[in-house]
Order: sequence, then C-alpha cells, then structure tokens
Amino acid sequence: MDGTIWFFENIGTPDSAAWHFVTEKYNDIEFDYLEYSNVTFADIDADGDLDMFFGGWMQDNSKGIHFYQNDGNQYNPVWNFITDKYQNIETHFGFRNYCKTTFADLDNDGDLDLMYGNSLWVGYYKNIGDTINPVFQLVSYDYFGFGYAQGEFHRPVMLDIDNDNDYDCFIGTGLTTYRFLYLQNIGTPDSAIWNLETQNYHGITDSDLVPEFCDIDNDNDYDMFVGMHDGKVYYYQNITIANEPVWQFKTYNPVTLDVGVYSFSSFCDIDGDGLPEMFIVDNEERHGITTQSINYYENNGLPGQPFWELDTTSYFNIRYPSISAPAFGDIDNDGDYDMFLGQFENSIVYHENSGDSLNPQFDSTGIILFTIPTNETWCFHPTLVDIDSDSDLDMFIGANIITTALEPTFHFYRNDGTTELPVWTYAFSNWLAGGKVAFLDVDVDGDYDMFCGGPGDNVFGDIFFFRNNGDSSSFNFVLETEHYDSIRVGHNMSVFFYDLTNDGNQDLIIGEQDGGINFFRNGGMVGIRRANNTYKTINSFKLYQNFPNPFNNITKITFYIPQKSNVEIIILNTIGQKVKVLEQSQLWEGYYKVTWNGTDDENNNVASGLYYCVLKSENIHQSIKLLLIK
Repeated sequence: MDGTIWFFENIGTPDSAAWHFVTEKYNDIEFDYLEYSNVTFADIDADGDLDMFFGGWMQDNSKGIHFYQNDGNQYNPVWNFITDKYQNIETHFGFRNYCKTTFADLDNDGDLDLMYGNSLWVGYYKNIGDTINPVFQLVSYDYFGFGYAQGEFHRPVMLDIDNDNDYDCFIGTGLTTYRFLYLQNIGTPDSAIWNLETQNYHGITDSDLVPEFCDIDNDNDYDMFVGMHDGKVYYYQNITIANEPVWQFKTYNPVTLDVGVYSFSSFCDIDGDGLPEMFIVDNEERHGITTQSINYYENNGLPGQPFWELDTTSYFNIRYPSISAPAFGDIDNDGDYDMFLGQFENSIVYHENSGDSLNPQFDSTGIILFTIPTNETWCFHPTLVDIDSDSDLDMFIGANIITTALEPTFHFYRNDGTTELPVWTYAFSNWLAGGKVAFLDVDVDGDYDMFCGGPGDNVFGDIFFFRNNGDSSSFNFVLETEHYDSIRVGHNMSVFFYDLTNDGNQDLIIGEQDGGINFFRNGGMVGIRRANNTYKTINSFKLYQNFPNPFNNITKITFYIPQKSNVEIIILNTIGQKVKVLEQSQLWEGYYKVTWNGTDDENNNVASGLYYCVLKSENIHQSIKLLLIK
C-alpha cells in the first residue's frame, strides 16, 4: 500500500517465466504521500527504451502523474525523475486524488495518446505533438460517458484483445462498486466506437481490480493478470490464438508465495520424497463471505534447494469457516503424517491419513477432537511436539487475538495415551503466548525452547522467546525476551522451524497478516524478506538420481541444463536397447523434471528389473540406475 515499487526479475525463459525477488523499493523510489501505487511503462520519447509513469492514491492534491525518463537503454535503464505532475494533467477529482495511466495510439497517427483513470471516471488526452515530443491535449474528462456509475477508482488498460487491429479497453473498479469492464472497440483504428460488452468480464468480481495483459508464455497471444484487494495477483493463461481469448486460471501470485492476508504456513514431507512440501491457509473474505482452504505447494526442487509450485488451492477439498495452518504428526504410529487444524469455533479438528507415507489421503471432513475451554472466538493454531519425552506427541495451541486481557491465548494438551492411541488431557492455559508456537532446542541443552508471536494482536510483529528452564520430561517456560534476535515482521504471525537449506540446522519461517512469508536462514539468522523459490545456479549438465528408487509405479527424474541445448532423456535396458524416450527437444537453461511409469514407447508395461536413464546432449552423456519392482 505504500508508495514503493517491488521488482521481480524474470530469470526464466520466454516460454517459461521464473521470478526472482530483487527489491521492495525499486530504484529507491518511495513517496510517503502515495498509497496503492501503480506503474505504467511506455516509450514516450521514441528512443527505443521504456519510460516509467507512476501513480496511485495521493494524499497531496497538488500531485499528479509522476514521470521518470529512462536515460539509459532497454537493457540497462537509468531512471531520471522529471516531475510529479506530468504535463500538469489534473488527476484530483471528487473525493480523492487518484490516477492510473495507460498509453495507446487511439487515433492511429503514429504516436501514443494517454488515458488515465481517477476516482470518478476515465479521462482521455490526445497527443497533438509527435512520437519524440508528446503534447497532450484534453479531449474528455469522462471519455466513456458513464462517470462513476460503473464504479470508482478506475484502472484502465488498452490492448487489441480481439485481434482486429484496433485498441480495446479493460477497466477495473473498486471501493463501493466492484466491476471488471470490457469495452470493445467496434470502430476503426482511426476512430474508436466503444461498446460495453460486460461489467463482469470472465466472471471476475472483487474490489480494487487491477488488470494487466502480456504474452508471458511466448505463444503470440495475451495472457491476463488481475490484482485483487486482498493482495493476490491471479494469472489466467490464454489457451487460444483466435479472436476470442479462452482464459484458463493457472495460479495466483505467480511471482511470490504471498497469499494476500494471514499466511499461516507449515511444512511437511507429506509424499515421502525427502523434500518438504508447503501448506498455506488461504484466509479470504469477499463481500462479507469468508472461506478458508489449504493451498498445497509441491516441492519440485532438490534437497536444500526447494522449488515450490502451487498444486491446488483446496487440498483434498478441506474447507472450514476459518482454519489454522495444519499441524502434521504421525499420531497413530502407522508410518504416515496425520493432520490437525484449529477452527474459529475454538475446536481442534483431526484428519486421519488413510493413505500411506508416499500417497496421502485425507477426508474433506475431519473429526472434532475437543473444544478449547475459553470464551475467545478466534482461530487457534495447534502445534505437535513430544514435550515430555514419552515418545508420543503432545499439543500446544496458540491464538492470534484476544478480546479481553483475561482471556488465555495459550493452551496445552498432554497426551496421556500411547503412540498408537492418543488420550488428550487439558493441562493448563495462560495468556503469555499468542499465535502459532514453534519449538527448537536453541541452547542445545536437551529440551525444547519455545517461540511465538506474543500475546494478543502483537501489532509490532515481534517474536517472543521462552527458554525452557526445566528439562526434557518436565518443561518450565520462562519469557526471556519479547524481541528475539531483533526480528520484526507483520503481526498475527505463525512461526515454524524446518531445515529448508538441508544443512542440518533448523531455519525459521514466519507467516504474517499481510500475507508475506519471511525466511530466516539459520546461521546468524540472516533475514530474507521473501523466500526465494528458485534453484541455485550450476555451470554443468546434471542428471540427478530418480526418486523413489526402487519404485513400483512411477518415479521422478530431475536434470539441469546450463545453456540452451538439444537434450535427449531415454530409458535403456541392461543390454543397451532403447525402452522409452522421456524427453527429446531443445531446452533452455534451467531445471526440468520428467517421470517414467514403467512402460515402453508403445505404453506397454515392462518387466521388473534394472534399467538405465541416460541424458544426452552433444558430447554430454550421463546415466543413473533405476530399479523397477512390481
């Protein structure tokens, strides 16, 4: 919401984007009077590089469109701030000073004209100058003629979406009226005639819609990105090149793991591949209706080099009015992870894993284990740990917010059962700890110490550290500091420890109310604002060992290509005969993953036994052994 620009560099390929977070304050740009900032790029002076226009919700009514001229080039921009009111274009109308610009040659005269949205309408300025020295002349404050009847805070974008050689217009609106307008240009490239096709494009409705379009997958058509009020960016791929786009929802927040609000996260190797998968609760409220589900991110990386990709936004269709981050533990001692969730109604819900350690299976509806004895009505977060060294898992439960200073937000249930059959005994509660608690033997004295977000709302985002002055069988937590290691993130946090870097040390992961996930590497607690979900770069071809191995159904094979190359991945039998071609194409630099299901090129099942997977590329020849057992 502040007047800054976040920059993510695309380190992938034209066909497959891979986003790397660089900075939260691009070019050190920051305006303390500006909120809900937005950026538009256009080569306004026809020098072959893009210039930058900056707008948003301005508390200073004397400001307008901010203009940064690019004095560098298309590869190395050098931004020169020119003015905070470009060509004295007035943007303050109605009750707010707001602007969002877009540029297009609307009159087909070879130069860029300017359109901008403000709090009341969409204005149009014709360029009566030329491509190098633009001069903008007002045509209409209310270009489309519908004023604010279609919503407020207009965010227009121009493009030829129907491939008829003229510009069409999309407008997102917000505040009190939520619309996603599509205005088709049924005129000519020289003279636009606008027809309002729909107020609810593609069925997308939310407050503060911000649409943008680009060909992100290099298939010669526009794909669509839509920003929402809750902080998410939704990515819709265009799966046709016809005049009528066909939109397929792919994911939201393709450049970050930010879920918008309340990023309650946890990690677990749920599929037994030796890599931690990530689970993030998607807490979302739209128009008074609250829905919560679990986003499941599969880890398609390598040990110490996680690469999370969103697999589903509704893990096993588990949905509750409000839920916590899942807590995982083998509570029935059957070799796989079971799941526990906290609910808004003060209850803890148990979902048994009816699958196995490689193929989990959960029912969409769980069993309520118990209701926490409190008058508080906020979401409670369970954490499983063997706190008393009796070989079974106990449960600590924290809450984010309290309604009165007398209501406890920290509860402990001791497991008085066995490793196969738990018996939960309510032991005590107090108000000192809030949010999701996490445990780590930080002082290496043989017992668990405790970390959490502190009591109540903890608006400052500090971490409370409780040292265990007891021992491994009888804990005694004493608050040592409310500002552990000077770490400060967003409030309403969830704390989690996991060795993501595979170096034998537990790293710290913190979710927060604003939707961010903060990663602190263990080793001086080096803070990284957003978890980097890209691989480390290596300089040579690499064929990694398949997993699982041995296998009886399907196995995954990962390989790395250091530069654009013709690559072949094949399966051979023990006498060198080709069994199946898994990959045969030209690939860009990056990591890739293929699967083999134990069949040949004709999809016939092959016999059990030893096989070889071979990577070939020019003078490169690498192989691994695979053992198929049926």
